[in-house]
Amino acid sequence: MLGDRQPRRRSRRGLGREELSSSVNEEIAELEGTERVVGAILVGLEHMRAEPLGQLIAGQIRPDCDSGAVSASPLVAKIAAGMIGHSDPLAAQWLFRITFSLWYWPLKDRHAEEALVRRFAAPSVTHGLNAAGHLF
Repeated sequence: MLGDRQPRRRSRRGLGREELSSSVNEEIAELEGTERVVGAILVGLEHMRAEPLGQLIAGQIRPDCDSGAVSASPLVAKIAAGMIGHSDPLAAQWLFRITFSLWYWPLKDRHAEEALVRRFAAPSVTHGLNAAGHLF
């Protein structure tokens, strides 16, 4: 999936938020730059989709109904910083929105979804980080 450098895969269901963060970071530990973001999004989606309560949570997401429980969560910012390798609140918000959009509205073809993440989503995050001075 990620060329020669692949995230380590584990099948875990029902991870708590801290465990999810640790698990994703562990699986992408050897990746850097855009490949790290690609891996983070795809591994994060895999974990989110395996979550038994995922469909229930996704069913509660509505436009303009953000309580801030997720989008303003310090834990989400921490998870995003681990996923991208930098603490950048704006990048964290963008990564959060990309990942949740794909979780809520997945492509039926996983290869096409990976291509979308690889060509558009991950480069937009790393381009923004580079523009902010976080060079990879």
